[in-house]
Amino acid sequence: MSMLLHRRGLLAASAASLACSLLPRRVQAAASADRIVVAGGAITEIVYALGEEKRLVGVDTTSMYPAAAGKLPQVGYFRSLSAEGILSLNPSLLLASEQAGPASTMDKLRAVKLPVVLVPESMVAAEVPEKFRIIGRALDCSVQADRLADGLSADLARLEAAVANIKRKPRVLFLLSVTDGRLLAAGHTTAADTMIRLAGGRNAIEEYGGYKPVSAEAALAANPDMLLLSNQGLETLGGTKGLAELPQLRALKAAREGKVAALDMLYLLGMGPRIAAAGRELARALHGAAIPV
Repeated sequence: MSMLLHRRGLLAASAASLACSLLPRRVQAAASADRIVVAGGAITEIVYALGEEKRLVGVDTTSMYPAAAGKLPQVGYFRSLSAEGILSLNPSLLLASEQAGPASTMDKLRAVKLPVVLVPESMVAAEVPEKFRIIGRALDCSVQADRLADGLSADLARLEAAVANIKRKPRVLFLLSVTDGRLLAAGHTTAADTMIRLAGGRNAIEEYGGYKPVSAEAALAANPDMLLLSNQGLETLGGTKGLAELPQLRALKAAREGKVAALDMLYLLGMGPRIAAAGRELARALHGAAIPV
């Protein structure tokens, strides 16, 4: 019996020792991630919002905000990353969108034991604050991350309350691009659809999901009250006047009357820390003074 108790005591002591040794290592692993590569514009924004930008050594091409991020070494588009390009920066951690790839690159990075934290993508506005918490845990700054996540959740709730009593939901057609006469519009299950609904509007395209080409006839049938584009896209088309002169849009009342809203692409579709601010700005474009600043 005494031998059995002795063995149990040794096992318990070993388990306790192992638990104690694992916890500091997890904390140390997060704290020691002082060379971070990010693949995802919203993730980069969150790292800056957390005040941890000094640990960044590289970002992807969608990391355009804040402006300082554009001065960092780039590793390419987050969906077509190169393992060699990332590893050349000698990173201690890769923070990436769950859509980052290709799979072969991610496999190579894991094969060389580079820690990789994937941040889920969601088209649900209320789930965006969770990105803060995930990144905060990865960077060992959960207290700050939780505070910012809670603040964003409260901001989204205020916007939701502001649009809740507005009965008329304007129909909005989001045009991602107009290339060679082809209109590329947003259906459901897109960031554009999320933002339109967050702002108290209705997506004029309900028949399909994703971003797909639509004909001039389909755009006319959608009968939008407002056209929504990125600033970059509208500028390419020659502004509101140029948009109205497009043969594919000329028949639209919204185009003829200049019912057009435009926001920065990453600001509008980034699904990141500025989502509530972008939603409020779009809501004011749709509903005017009914939405508080």
